[in-house]
Amino acid sequence: MGIIGVVLGLALGAFALLGLVAAFDGAMTSQRSQTVLSTLVTMETSIRRAHANLPEYEAELTAGLLSQMPANAVQDGYAAMPGASADTRRIVTPWGGFIYAGGGDTADNQGLGADSGNRFYITVLDLPEAACEIIAKAYLNSSSVVQVAAEGTAATAATAEQTTGAAIDAECDGDDDDKVGIVFRG
Repeated sequence: MGIIGVVLGLALGAFALLGLVAAFDGAMTSQRSQTVLSTLVTMETSIRRAHANLPEYEAELTAGLLSQMPANAVQDGYAAMPGASADTRRIVTPWGGFIYAGGGDTADNQGLGADSGNRFYITVLDLPEAACEIIAKAYLNSSSVVQVAAEGTAATAATAEQTTGAAIDAECDGDDDDKVGIVFRG
């Protein structure tokens, strides 16, 4: 075995290792996306249960959900938001993006909705492309959902509705700042 054989062996080994890393990354993204979907189901159920006998959904719903979220979905002591104190708790994704809920028929990036008699929303921020696609498509054509919106621009809220998987794929652009907004029927 000469030097060419050793180089070819190393190249094949590196190629195989890169394939394993890519497969692992894909599996981790899928698993983390399922964790977010589970958190969203918990949030939706909690909102519906808490407001079953109330005339409307309040503008800001996130704070009332903190005690019902799994421990891995709540981050303590986040103070980087303007006006936030050091003891502020947030609902987060495995990638560190925030999840907000509010009343109204338009999702926003801060959970500052509007009182609404028949609509509430959940917004998931700072997602990688694959997670954005998985989460948005999970709610596409659901009977409890009025609108699913994905957005790949950091400064813009996810409010423009997508009605097909291809439209969601086009919006989730892979900059790890993608977001999904879901508006639910009350």
